[in-house]
Amino acid sequence: MDTNVFCCTRVVRAVPIALAAVICIPIVWIAMETVDGQGAMPRFASSTNSIELIGCVGGQDAHTAAISGADSSHIEGVGRIIILPGLNPAVDQALREDCNELRKVFQVNAPMFFMEEESGYNAVATPESLEGFVGDGTVLFGRRMMELQYINGTPDGIPTILAHEFAHILQYKARFPRLATAKWQELHADYMAGWFTGHRSRYKPHIPMNSLIAVFNVGDYAFNHPNHHGTPQERAAAFERGFWLNINGNVSSSAIAFQEGLNFIRGMGAPL
Repeated sequence: MDTNVFCCTRVVRAVPIALAAVICIPIVWIAMETVDGQGAMPRFASSTNSIELIGCVGGQDAHTAAISGADSSHIEGVGRIIILPGLNPAVDQALREDCNELRKVFQVNAPMFFMEEESGYNAVATPESLEGFVGDGTVLFGRRMMELQYINGTPDGIPTILAHEFAHILQYKARFPRLATAKWQELHADYMAGWFTGHRSRYKPHIPMNSLIAVFNVGDYAFNHPNHHGTPQERAAAFERGFWLNINGNVSSSAIAFQEGLNFIRGMGAPL
């Protein structure tokens, strides 16, 4: 992968000083709210015993996870849905805009809430709707995962990780084939995240290399683990191919990108 080519100035835009002041500082919590909803603690229905889910970090999640009988906001072994103190207004607004754009271009109906990871950092998607919501599923973004992007100096990775999770919602909706390993579903989601990052860079200041780094960093080498999500190199390659499909290929349709993503992973050996 030629990073000099990938970072060409045709794509990378200068970040305005006002925006840089927002994205380069630690997250500031100022009030009680969530990105997609306010008020009562979001939770799964009390009758829900388990959910299907998939996360962006390998080895930390399974295709099925139990919901705590004592607290239906708690996904056992994964994390608990939380209401974070409100974000810096500019960050909060950017998250809302990205979620709305993802719902529009992927044509899915899914809210995004934060969660407190039980260990490490993660973000997950499930086809299960929260109590009071009807749609295609739910995206849960880990607090630690978000803060990690600021610590690593890659806040542009946040919309890309969001896109990865919304891509999983699209996969659920489109009935992506259930395979023996999570790897192919993950690489396809990375491809779609790359495509969305290209789409986003057309109308918002964005440093795509930061997104590439964020994707690379969640790769793993647990080849024999059923939750192996792909090596860092494989994940970065999937992201890059999706990105260039949008930028060089001028593919503006998520449906076409979805199919091209399937073709990409099939070429890598996915048994589709």
